[in-house]
Amino acid sequence: VLSSHGIRSYKLNDMALKNLDKLSNNLRIIKFQYHNITYIGKPITDMIYLESLNLNNNKITLIDNDIINLTRLSKLDISKNLLDDIPNSICELENLIILDLHSNKIKEINPNINKLKLLQNLELSHNQITEIPKEIEYLVEFGKLSHLYLYKNNIINIHFDLNKNKKIRKLKLSMTY
Repeated sequence: VLSSHGIRSYKLNDMALKNLDKLSNNLRIIKFQYHNITYIGKPITDMIYLESLNLNNNKITLIDNDIINLTRLSKLDISKNLLDDIPNSICELENLIILDLHSNKIKEINPNINKLKLLQNLELSHNQITEIPKEIEYLVEFGKLSHLYLYKNNIINIHFDLNKNKKIRKLKLSMTY
């Protein structure tokens, strides 16, 4: 129904998540905020044409591995949720350009994040991260990462030389919370 009307974007507000599967699989953009969602899985992971997914301000603790089906996803915002890690499945989304995971409970940066070679903007502020792994340097040197936000964490170790990385245009970092 929606695709026949040319709708490619839909902001879900009072619609229940279980009814999402009734929407067109051709949706490109979904915003589903402030709905106490705890899990990312079907039907969202079946929407293979999604390019932008905004699920901020929910209560997400778990992401189904089927998120890897969203191969066209370039923007993912799961900020202000309850994630305690960055799942490997997110690190498989090779077309991500923007990944926003600020204000969660993430304790460490998944080393597989270096698979996101197109990633330009990584937002991890307001978490519980204590170390910045060498894989971040890889994203800067061999990838496209130019905006890195890590302030309001508990950072005590940085495993690469920030002064060498001239490609970073915007870096927000604080060593203690």
